[in-house]
Amino acid sequence: MISEKPRKQIAHYDDQTRRLKIEVPMSPMSLNTMYSFFKGRKLLTKSGRRWRDTIDPFLAPIRVRYGERVCIWIEVWPKTTRTFDLDNCAKPILDALQRNRILANDDLVYRLHMEKHDKNPGFAGGTIWVDVYPFNRIV
Repeated sequence: MISEKPRKQIAHYDDQTRRLKIEVPMSPMSLNTMYSFFKGRKLLTKSGRRWRDTIDPFLAPIRVRYGERVCIWIEVWPKTTRTFDLDNCAKPILDALQRNRILANDDLVYRLHMEKHDKNPGFAGGTIWVDVYPFNRIV
């Protein structure tokens, strides 16, 4: 489990455990507001493009690549007290990891754990914590 102490840097990679910890200081995006449909086509909305253009500069410098099965632990703190469905936050985050080549493909995610927190005054604009590490099935 991730501790609730603020992290000192955007990303930290542990060579020994092959665990990547990322902190993105922004509010999560909902799949419901990221895309719209027009004449049967799925289109990225203006707010979806703005969110993508904001998160990509945080993830682009990360040079860790996963081409094998992974586990992902995501914790989100919204910037407002407005309610939202946690499951709608997963796809935009996984797509951002794939778009920035941290994941070779988001179908490599074999275990996904998500946790939603209430608005935290310490994270005024919201924040997203993502941990990525190799999937090891224990029988």
